[in-house]
Amino acid sequence: MSRKACFAALLVLAGVLCLTASAEARGRFCRSDGQPVFYEDRGAGQNAIVLIHGWSCEHGVWAMQIPGLARTWRTLALDLPGHGRSSAIERGYDLETLARAVDAVVRDSGVRRVVLAGHSMGLMVAYRYALAHPEAVAGLVNVDGAFVRMPEDREPVAGFLKMLDDPAVTRDWRAFGAGFLKDMYAPGTPETLKRWVLWTVWGTSPQVSESALRHFLLEGEFTKPLAVPSLAVYAAMSVVTPDNEAYLRRFCSGLTYVQWDGVGHFLMFERPDELTRAIGDFCRSVNLSGS
Repeated sequence: MSRKACFAALLVLAGVLCLTASAEARGRFCRSDGQPVFYEDRGAGQNAIVLIHGWSCEHGVWAMQIPGLARTWRTLALDLPGHGRSSAIERGYDLETLARAVDAVVRDSGVRRVVLAGHSMGLMVAYRYALAHPEAVAGLVNVDGAFVRMPEDREPVAGFLKMLDDPAVTRDWRAFGAGFLKDMYAPGTPETLKRWVLWTVWGTSPQVSESALRHFLLEGEFTKPLAVPSLAVYAAMSVVTPDNEAYLRRFCSGLTYVQWDGVGHFLMFERPDELTRAIGDFCRSVNLSGS
Protein backbone atom coordinates (compact mmCIF):
# COMPACT_ATOMS: atom_id res chain seq x y z
CA MET A 1 0.00 0.00 0.00
CA SER A 2 1.32 3.49 -0.88
CA ARG A 3 2.14 6.10 1.77
CA LYS A 4 -0.88 8.13 0.58
CA ALA A 5 -3.17 5.13 0.86
CA CYS A 6 -1.86 4.30 4.33
CA PHE A 7 -2.47 7.87 5.47
CA ALA A 8 -6.01 7.81 4.06
CA ALA A 9 -6.69 4.51 5.82
CA LEU A 10 -5.50 5.92 9.13
CA LEU A 11 -7.75 8.96 8.68
CA VAL A 12 -10.72 6.68 8.03
CA LEU A 13 -10.04 4.65 11.16
CA ALA A 14 -9.42 7.74 13.30
CA GLY A 15 -12.64 9.31 12.09
CA VAL A 16 -14.63 6.19 12.87
CA LEU A 17 -13.20 5.84 16.36
CA CYS A 18 -13.62 9.51 17.26
CA LEU A 19 -17.15 9.84 15.92
CA THR A 20 -18.27 6.56 17.44
CA ALA A 21 -16.86 7.60 20.82
CA SER A 22 -18.79 10.87 20.63
CA ALA A 23 -22.07 9.01 20.24
CA GLU A 24 -22.38 8.44 23.98
CA ALA A 25 -22.74 12.18 24.55
CA ARG A 26 -25.21 12.56 21.68
CA GLY A 27 -27.02 9.26 22.02
CA ARG A 28 -30.40 8.32 23.39
CA PHE A 29 -32.18 5.13 24.34
CA CYS A 30 -35.74 4.09 23.59
CA ARG A 31 -37.43 0.73 24.11
CA SER A 32 -38.44 -1.89 21.57
CA ASP A 33 -39.92 -5.24 22.60
CA GLY A 34 -39.22 -4.18 26.18
CA GLN A 35 -35.46 -3.73 25.69
CA PRO A 36 -33.28 -0.61 25.31
CA VAL A 37 -32.35 0.43 21.78
CA PHE A 38 -29.57 2.97 21.34
CA TYR A 39 -29.56 5.63 18.67
CA GLU A 40 -27.56 8.71 17.85
CA ASP A 41 -29.67 11.82 17.22
CA ARG A 42 -27.95 14.66 15.37
CA GLY A 43 -29.21 17.79 13.67
CA ALA A 44 -32.66 19.34 13.94
CA GLY A 45 -36.07 19.20 12.27
CA GLN A 46 -39.33 17.30 12.11
CA ASN A 47 -38.12 15.05 9.29
CA ALA A 48 -35.07 12.81 9.39
CA ILE A 49 -32.68 10.48 7.64
CA VAL A 50 -32.60 7.11 9.43
CA LEU A 51 -29.37 5.14 8.95
CA ILE A 52 -29.60 1.36 9.41
CA HIS A 53 -26.46 -0.78 9.61
CA GLY A 54 -26.02 -4.30 8.27
CA TRP A 55 -25.25 -7.75 9.62
CA SER A 56 -23.33 -7.85 12.92
CA CYS A 57 -22.36 -4.17 12.71
CA GLU A 58 -23.49 -1.05 14.57
CA HIS A 59 -24.30 2.59 13.88
CA GLY A 60 -20.60 3.52 13.70
CA VAL A 61 -20.49 2.31 10.10
CA TRP A 62 -22.16 5.63 9.24
CA ALA A 63 -19.63 7.72 11.16
CA MET A 64 -18.31 9.39 7.99
CA GLN A 65 -21.80 10.40 6.81
CA ILE A 66 -23.48 11.55 10.03
CA PRO A 67 -21.75 14.96 10.46
CA GLY A 68 -22.30 16.05 6.86
CA LEU A 69 -25.92 14.95 6.71
CA ALA A 70 -26.73 16.41 10.14
CA ARG A 71 -25.72 19.88 8.98
CA THR A 72 -28.89 19.94 6.88
CA TRP A 73 -31.16 17.15 8.13
CA ARG A 74 -32.04 15.54 11.40
CA THR A 75 -30.02 12.33 11.30
CA LEU A 76 -30.81 9.22 13.33
CA ALA A 77 -28.43 6.24 13.38
CA LEU A 78 -29.42 3.26 15.50
CA ASP A 79 -27.91 0.08 16.85
CA LEU A 80 -30.32 -2.71 15.98
CA PRO A 81 -31.32 -5.01 18.90
CA GLY A 82 -28.38 -7.10 20.11
CA HIS A 83 -25.88 -4.89 18.23
CA GLY A 84 -23.66 -2.09 19.50
CA ARG A 85 -25.12 -0.59 22.67
CA SER A 86 -28.64 -1.98 22.16
CA SER A 87 -29.69 -4.79 24.47
CA ALA A 88 -30.18 -8.36 23.36
CA ILE A 89 -33.65 -9.86 23.16
CA GLU A 90 -34.90 -13.33 24.02
CA ARG A 91 -36.63 -14.05 20.71
CA GLY A 92 -34.93 -14.52 17.36
CA TYR A 93 -33.58 -11.62 15.33
CA ASP A 94 -36.08 -11.77 12.50
CA LEU A 95 -36.58 -8.83 10.15
CA GLU A 96 -39.91 -7.81 11.68
CA THR A 97 -38.32 -7.57 15.13
CA LEU A 98 -35.48 -5.44 13.75
CA ALA A 99 -37.95 -3.23 11.86
CA ARG A 100 -39.89 -2.66 15.08
CA ALA A 101 -36.71 -1.22 16.58
CA VAL A 102 -36.55 1.28 13.71
CA ASP A 103 -40.18 2.18 14.44
CA ALA A 104 -39.37 2.65 18.13
CA VAL A 105 -36.54 5.06 17.24
CA VAL A 106 -38.71 7.04 14.82
CA ARG A 107 -41.51 7.35 17.37
CA ASP A 108 -39.17 8.23 20.24
CA SER A 109 -37.46 10.93 18.19
CA GLY A 110 -40.78 12.54 17.31
CA VAL A 111 -40.00 12.91 13.59
CA ARG A 112 -42.81 12.82 11.04
CA ARG A 113 -41.27 11.79 7.73
CA VAL A 114 -38.10 9.82 7.07
CA VAL A 115 -35.73 8.76 4.36
CA LEU A 116 -34.41 5.31 5.23
CA ALA A 117 -30.86 4.32 4.32
CA GLY A 118 -30.00 0.64 4.74
CA HIS A 119 -26.59 -0.95 4.24
CA SER A 120 -26.28 -4.66 3.43
CA MET A 121 -28.89 -6.56 5.49
CA GLY A 122 -30.11 -3.17 6.73
CA LEU A 123 -31.78 -2.71 3.36
CA MET A 124 -34.30 -5.42 4.14
CA VAL A 125 -34.90 -4.00 7.63
CA ALA A 126 -35.65 -0.64 5.98
CA TYR A 127 -37.90 -2.38 3.44
CA ARG A 128 -39.91 -4.10 6.18
CA TYR A 129 -40.33 -0.80 8.02
CA ALA A 130 -41.43 0.94 4.80
CA LEU A 131 -44.04 -1.75 4.09
CA ALA A 132 -45.47 -1.36 7.59
CA HIS A 133 -45.37 2.46 7.68
CA PRO A 134 -45.73 3.79 4.12
CA GLU A 135 -47.19 7.07 5.37
CA ALA A 136 -43.96 7.90 7.20
CA VAL A 137 -41.47 7.11 4.42
CA ALA A 138 -40.41 9.71 1.87
CA GLY A 139 -37.78 7.55 0.21
CA LEU A 140 -35.40 4.60 0.47
CA VAL A 141 -31.62 4.55 -0.03
CA ASN A 142 -30.09 1.15 -0.76
CA VAL A 143 -26.36 1.14 0.10
CA ASP A 144 -24.92 -2.05 -1.38
CA GLY A 145 -28.04 -3.74 -0.04
CA ALA A 146 -28.32 -7.50 0.41
CA PHE A 147 -31.45 -9.43 -0.50
CA VAL A 148 -32.51 -12.95 -1.40
CA ARG A 149 -34.06 -13.80 -4.77
CA MET A 150 -36.41 -16.73 -4.77
CA PRO A 151 -36.55 -19.19 -6.43
CA GLU A 152 -33.18 -18.37 -8.03
CA ASP A 153 -31.40 -18.41 -4.65
CA ARG A 154 -33.14 -21.47 -3.23
CA GLU A 155 -30.17 -23.83 -3.56
CA PRO A 156 -27.52 -21.35 -2.29
CA VAL A 157 -29.74 -20.45 0.67
CA ALA A 158 -30.31 -24.12 1.50
CA GLY A 159 -26.57 -24.73 1.36
CA PHE A 160 -25.83 -21.80 3.64
CA LEU A 161 -28.48 -22.86 6.16
CA LYS A 162 -26.98 -26.36 6.16
CA MET A 163 -23.61 -24.84 6.93
CA LEU A 164 -25.08 -22.86 9.85
CA ASP A 165 -26.49 -26.12 11.21
CA ASP A 166 -23.05 -27.77 11.17
CA PRO A 167 -21.33 -27.36 14.57
CA ALA A 168 -17.98 -28.10 12.98
CA VAL A 169 -18.36 -24.98 10.84
CA THR A 170 -19.79 -22.58 13.42
CA ARG A 171 -17.95 -23.77 16.54
CA ASP A 172 -15.30 -21.11 16.00
CA TRP A 173 -17.56 -18.14 15.26
CA ARG A 174 -14.64 -15.74 14.93
CA ALA A 175 -13.20 -17.82 12.12
CA PHE A 176 -16.64 -18.02 10.53
CA GLY A 177 -17.00 -14.23 10.66
CA ALA A 178 -13.57 -13.67 9.15
CA GLY A 179 -14.36 -16.10 6.34
CA PHE A 180 -17.74 -14.50 5.73
CA LEU A 181 -16.17 -11.07 5.29
CA LYS A 182 -13.08 -11.94 3.25
CA ASP A 183 -14.69 -11.55 -0.20
CA MET A 184 -16.42 -8.25 0.60
CA TYR A 185 -13.45 -6.02 -0.11
CA ALA A 186 -11.93 -4.52 -3.23
CA PRO A 187 -8.20 -4.92 -3.91
CA GLY A 188 -7.54 -1.40 -2.65
CA THR A 189 -9.64 -1.56 0.52
CA PRO A 190 -7.44 -0.34 3.42
CA GLU A 191 -6.33 -3.03 5.85
CA THR A 192 -7.25 -0.74 8.75
CA LEU A 193 -10.85 -0.70 7.56
CA LYS A 194 -10.90 -4.47 7.21
CA ARG A 195 -9.67 -4.83 10.78
CA TRP A 196 -12.23 -2.36 12.12
CA VAL A 197 -15.08 -4.23 10.42
CA LEU A 198 -13.78 -7.57 11.66
CA TRP A 199 -13.55 -6.39 15.26
CA THR A 200 -17.04 -4.87 15.02
CA VAL A 201 -18.46 -8.17 13.77
CA TRP A 202 -16.57 -10.09 16.46
CA GLY A 203 -18.03 -7.70 19.05
CA THR A 204 -21.55 -8.90 18.25
CA SER A 205 -22.73 -11.97 20.14
CA PRO A 206 -22.47 -15.17 18.05
CA GLN A 207 -26.06 -15.98 19.02
CA VAL A 208 -27.25 -12.63 17.67
CA SER A 209 -25.16 -12.93 14.50
CA GLU A 210 -26.27 -16.49 13.76
CA SER A 211 -29.95 -15.74 14.39
CA ALA A 212 -29.94 -12.56 12.30
CA LEU A 213 -28.18 -14.28 9.40
CA ARG A 214 -30.51 -17.28 9.53
CA HIS A 215 -33.62 -15.10 9.54
CA PHE A 216 -32.26 -12.94 6.74
CA LEU A 217 -31.70 -16.00 4.55
CA LEU A 218 -35.25 -17.20 5.23
CA GLU A 219 -37.02 -13.83 5.02
CA GLY A 220 -34.81 -11.42 3.09
CA GLU A 221 -36.70 -11.20 -0.19
CA PHE A 222 -38.83 -8.50 -1.75
CA THR A 223 -42.52 -9.40 -1.71
CA LYS A 224 -44.36 -6.18 -2.60
CA PRO A 225 -43.45 -3.03 -4.52
CA LEU A 226 -42.71 0.14 -2.58
CA ALA A 227 -44.51 3.24 -3.79
CA VAL A 228 -41.71 5.63 -2.76
CA PRO A 229 -38.71 6.96 -4.68
CA SER A 230 -35.48 5.06 -4.15
CA LEU A 231 -31.76 5.29 -4.73
CA ALA A 232 -29.45 2.27 -5.02
CA VAL A 233 -25.67 2.65 -4.74
CA TYR A 234 -23.76 -0.59 -5.36
CA ALA A 235 -20.13 -1.58 -5.39
CA ALA A 236 -19.65 -3.08 -8.85
CA MET A 237 -17.93 -6.11 -7.30
CA SER A 238 -21.07 -6.87 -5.24
CA VAL A 239 -23.33 -7.24 -8.27
CA VAL A 240 -23.40 -10.94 -9.07
CA THR A 241 -26.19 -10.91 -11.68
CA PRO A 242 -26.41 -8.59 -14.71
CA ASP A 243 -30.11 -7.97 -14.12
CA ASN A 244 -29.66 -6.56 -10.61
CA GLU A 245 -30.98 -3.15 -11.62
CA ALA A 246 -33.94 -4.58 -13.56
CA TYR A 247 -34.85 -6.82 -10.62
CA LEU A 248 -34.79 -3.93 -8.16
CA ARG A 249 -36.99 -1.84 -10.46
CA ARG A 250 -39.73 -4.42 -10.01
CA PHE A 251 -40.02 -3.45 -6.34
CA CYS A 252 -38.58 0.05 -6.01
CA SER A 253 -40.51 2.92 -7.53
CA GLY A 254 -38.65 5.69 -9.32
CA LEU A 255 -35.30 3.94 -8.85
CA THR A 256 -32.03 5.77 -9.44
CA TYR A 257 -29.35 3.10 -9.79
CA VAL A 258 -25.58 3.64 -9.74
CA GLN A 259 -22.53 1.37 -9.48
CA TRP A 260 -19.10 2.36 -8.22
CA ASP A 261 -15.92 0.68 -9.35
CA GLY A 262 -12.92 0.10 -7.11
CA VAL A 263 -14.75 -0.07 -3.79
CA GLY A 264 -15.85 -2.91 -1.54
CA HIS A 265 -19.01 -3.64 0.38
CA PHE A 266 -18.29 -0.98 3.04
CA LEU A 267 -18.21 1.78 0.47
CA MET A 268 -19.34 4.40 3.00
CA PHE A 269 -15.72 4.44 4.23
CA GLU A 270 -14.03 4.28 0.85
CA ARG A 271 -16.01 7.10 -0.79
CA PRO A 272 -17.47 8.84 2.26
CA ASP A 273 -18.01 12.30 0.83
CA GLU A 274 -19.47 10.96 -2.40
CA LEU A 275 -21.98 8.81 -0.52
CA THR A 276 -22.91 11.71 1.76
CA ARG A 277 -23.58 13.86 -1.30
CA ALA A 278 -25.60 11.10 -2.97
CA ILE A 279 -27.83 10.67 0.08
CA GLY A 280 -28.19 14.43 0.46
CA ASP A 281 -29.08 14.93 -3.21
CA PHE A 282 -31.67 12.16 -2.93
CA CYS A 283 -33.21 13.78 0.16
CA ARG A 284 -33.52 17.03 -1.76
CA SER A 285 -35.08 15.24 -4.72
CA VAL A 286 -37.86 13.84 -2.51
CA ASN A 287 -38.34 17.22 -0.79
CA LEU A 288 -37.30 16.04 2.65
CA SER A 289 -37.22 19.34 4.49
CA GLY A 290 -34.17 20.00 6.62
CA SER A 291 -33.37 22.12 9.62
